[in-house]
Amino acid sequence: MPKKKRIKPLKLLLTKKVFIPWLKRITFWAGIILLVFALLIVVDFLVHLGKIHYGLKVGELKVGGLTPQEAENLLSLSYQKVLKEPVKIKYKNKTWLFYPDEVRLKINLKDTVQKAFYIGREGNILKKIIRRLSLYREPISISVTYQLDKKRVEKRLRRIAQKVNCAPQNATLKIKGTSIKILPSKIGFEVDYKKAYAALVEKMIALKKKQFDLPVNILPAKVSEADAKKMITEIKMILSSPLIFKYDKYSWKVEPEEIGRWIEFEVDPILKPIFNKEKFKKHLSKFTDEFRIEPKDAEFKVKGERVEIEPSRDGKEIDLDAAYKELYKIVKMEPPREIILNDKLVAPKLSTEEARAMGIKERISSYTTSFNPRQTNRVNNIHLLARALDGSIIAPGEVFSVNKKVGPRTAEKGYKEAPVIINGELVPSIGGGACQVGTTLFNAVFFAGFPVIERTNHSFYISHYPPGRDATLSYGSLDLKFRNDTPAYVLLKAWYSKSTVTFAFYGTDFGTEVSYRTSPFTNFKPFKVEYIDDPNLPLGQEKIKDRGIEGRDITVYRIVKRKGVIVRKDKFFSRYRPKKELVLRGTKVVSGTAETTFTPSLTETTFSVGD
Repeated sequence: MPKKKRIKPLKLLLTKKVFIPWLKRITFWAGIILLVFALLIVVDFLVHLGKIHYGLKVGELKVGGLTPQEAENLLSLSYQKVLKEPVKIKYKNKTWLFYPDEVRLKINLKDTVQKAFYIGREGNILKKIIRRLSLYREPISISVTYQLDKKRVEKRLRRIAQKVNCAPQNATLKIKGTSIKILPSKIGFEVDYKKAYAALVEKMIALKKKQFDLPVNILPAKVSEADAKKMITEIKMILSSPLIFKYDKYSWKVEPEEIGRWIEFEVDPILKPIFNKEKFKKHLSKFTDEFRIEPKDAEFKVKGERVEIEPSRDGKEIDLDAAYKELYKIVKMEPPREIILNDKLVAPKLSTEEARAMGIKERISSYTTSFNPRQTNRVNNIHLLARALDGSIIAPGEVFSVNKKVGPRTAEKGYKEAPVIINGELVPSIGGGACQVGTTLFNAVFFAGFPVIERTNHSFYISHYPPGRDATLSYGSLDLKFRNDTPAYVLLKAWYSKSTVTFAFYGTDFGTEVSYRTSPFTNFKPFKVEYIDDPNLPLGQEKIKDRGIEGRDITVYRIVKRKGVIVRKDKFFSRYRPKKELVLRGTKVVSGTAETTFTPSLTETTFSVGD
């Protein structure tokens, strides 16, 4: 019999009679499935039309299937208490209450509902379908939209942390005399700010369980008791015998008890002993200070218009820094333990070479004003101010401030009461006379050609000062400032007598020429007259107690040249207010025809003012 041909399954499947019916059945059922799927999607969209999708919650509240308004009403009822109830933070036996209004907590329900409503409605159609289907399988919860003052939360947490945080304490050694004791280690604690902040915010907007335990990290000590114990042998070696310090033919012995007072401990990265350098040097200074020769700075000596430099001189002292370094090596040696002390040079703060390089060699400008020597308090103050300013050195480009240099004028510094202009009137005040100094210095600055940064004229015109070139001073408000705009240093010198004060600048002459022009007085303002009843003057008689001064304006124009080239044009405007005139008016009635003679108790007062 002939063999039947065996047909393979794959070939059978691909035969026309089998494949076509099979393909039709698959296509049919796939179409049915797609149709059902599409109908379900349409139903889902219709069911949630205008509603929040199924599977959505705000916190623990289900809002799926609700309209936005229904969801907002539900949330409003539930979250009314949230803004009133505090969050309780607990740590061991301590409790802190955190009220929402402390951090200005605000909950925005409209934004929260809108956020929930748009879940499953954003993106293309495919993203929407996938998102909606996932909600049936895995519901999600969103938090309410809120606002709070982050800085207030952090500030409150920092206050809590101050009561909780505790640095770890390393084990160490305590030395008393020559005995050694181990001090045990302690663990530390530190609030975990990041976790505490997150937990606080979470509980603040939660509906239930509004409390949590304060998250605290444990900080272990770096050095244990066992580590400290290893140091005892080394410390015993250090304290085993005295130290002998030798210098020239002298020697000093330091006992172990004193050495123990120098020892401290640091962790780097293990516990190790170090010597307190300040205590070491303080103890040795008791013996070595008498061998110190102080250095001498270079000094500028003014000789008329020139400046000579008095040379500097090096000083000498025992080198305690070198001895301190040697100490670490010697204490590890067997007795006798000796440290040889040596000298070292002490350089002056200003050497001769440095002084020469500063360029202070000749007079740039000077100015002198005079005052009444009988006003002793005012003279005292002028002398104190001049002394405070004398010898000031101004670096190139530096802005010099009189108030910063002199500081407050107080009775503790020796200043006395003298007339000062306050609100347009002369009144006694501590430090009166400062403006005599201010005006004199301003004119020295003016003719040196320096740029003036700050200057204020007096409130009323004072005739014995150069018109428009006066300057008033008041600590904390009115200052005189100028800048050294030359490439050399400038020395400010002051001289005074019982009736004059002089300021001069010394530096390098860069060919400075100063010319100026003063405008006429303008804008005159009449002064007011105030009458004061005087029972010592006959009725109808008048006497001027303090003369009035008219108000006026004036401008001074300055041109500064260096080597013939104009470097600055300045305008100094001064407006002086009227000064009130005080007149005594007699009220004494003369009896009969005989006039009573008397000596007036109030006489005309003349002030030589600079304030």
